[in-house]
Amino acid sequence: MSTTTPAPTAVLTGLTTADFGGQPFGPQLIAHIVSTIVGGSPVTSTFTRLATNRDSVAFPIVSDVTGAAWVPELGEIPALNLSDSTDTVTVAKLAGLLTVSKEAFDDASFPVERQVERLLVDKFSAKLDSDLLNGSTPTPPAPTGILAGAASVSGTDLELAAINAMVAIETAGGHPDYIAMSPTTLGQVLSERDSQDRPLWRDAATSLAGLRTVLSPALTTPIVYDSSRIYLVIRDGFHVAMSDTADGAWDHYAISLRLVGRFACAVPDANSAIRTLTVA
Repeated sequence: MSTTTPAPTAVLTGLTTADFGGQPFGPQLIAHIVSTIVGGSPVTSTFTRLATNRDSVAFPIVSDVTGAAWVPELGEIPALNLSDSTDTVTVAKLAGLLTVSKEAFDDASFPVERQVERLLVDKFSAKLDSDLLNGSTPTPPAPTGILAGAASVSGTDLELAAINAMVAIETAGGHPDYIAMSPTTLGQVLSERDSQDRPLWRDAATSLAGLRTVLSPALTTPIVYDSSRIYLVIRDGFHVAMSDTADGAWDHYAISLRLVGRFACAVPDANSAIRTLTVA
């Protein structure tokens, strides 16, 4: 049994045992599954979501505008010369199988929804975050990560580097709202002390330099970004199917869930959207 539906644009939670009770997968359940996968990706879940029914999306870029001028009343209005280009991203297919014990499905007292949610986050969300950020393969099937096109700024500590990134992004027209880093980097920041052994960055787990903190194990370097200028593209037609006779499921008295989704990240103007940070 299987079905497809447009990907949701809002995070939904709360998969229930009844959802997986052998009934066909309707739009609501698929919305739960997609939202669980996306919501479990710490960084990419903060990006602006864009649903599409196309294999690729082209974002227009106005790199320069010339010809604007102050004119007197009844004066001739100058022509604007646009230097345009486009940033085209192609969605990449993320697919996999989840195997869950059939006893768990049949036992109404077992929290199968939590097990499924955990498997979705562990198997899909981490992959989504890691490859949409760091992917280096420029051709299918893997996506190209957005960090490859991000400029770097530095500072003598992480806060100063973040401030320098904010200035650079704001100067380019963006409005940064997040700083993202790995748990290891956060641990290093929280452990820093002044000469009297007091924490230097006590609130870094929630905010730093006025930016909201996001943690992702996928990040090898901290980043500052404007979430409104980075797009998480989700193609409609997310596919879910369940079988107890598939290879592996039948042999182990289990249920096999097959999931296929298509995603991409786009940063039409990286200069006004994102910076990687280096602590000198």
